[in-house]
Amino acid sequence: AYQLIFNGYFDEVDSTFGNLKINKYVTLDISNATFHNIGFDLNATALTLKNGNFTTDASATNGATIRVLAESVVVENNTIDVVVPENAEYYAIDVEDASSVRLLDNIITYNCGYINNGKYNYVIKAYNCHGINIISNNITATLPLRTPNWAYWMSINADYVAGVAIEKCNGTQFLNNNLTVTANLTDNGSPSLDVLIIADSPWVRIENNIINEKDIVTL
Repeated sequence: AYQLIFNGYFDEVDSTFGNLKINKYVTLDISNATFHNIGFDLNATALTLKNGNFTTDASATNGATIRVLAESVVVENNTIDVVVPENAEYYAIDVEDASSVRLLDNIITYNCGYINNGKYNYVIKAYNCHGINIISNNITATLPLRTPNWAYWMSINADYVAGVAIEKCNGTQFLNNNLTVTANLTDNGSPSLDVLIIADSPWVRIENNIINEKDIVTL
């Protein structure tokens, strides 16, 4: 198999570059690399992204640090530090239309200091992913309190902010995670904030997690 090795510091080329796109199977070695405002779109089956260091600041334009769009992908033991841009939709990890994905032992810090009207800000989003495993991750997020979009009642799209948001993902396992979300702002409407939201997802297993939500705004 081919091997792709990254060493050193990688930054976005310009605001239109987006993420590095992996469209065929290859062995990825990112253990000696730091990625700033640039991440990976994993578009091939059975890829493993492991031991990377990712940082994002408020000038990022890639929309998600790690985007998974293929089956049997493993994202493991990465450190992801996100500062969300203003007026932007942003995810630390975005998994869509991908089965048997495993998110394991990642350390994620996510800070959103803006209301970002009309935009979604989740640390992890999983949509239409059969058998996704989210296990032993350490997630710390600071997010604003925001008024839901009631037109999407019973969907994750009702809530603009969340630690982990999961929809149409039957057979999900959410195990041994440490998840803490703290409110930092409010839009002064009828605001809400989700630590973990799961919609339309049968056969979910949730065990042995430490889940905390802190509101230091409206106390």
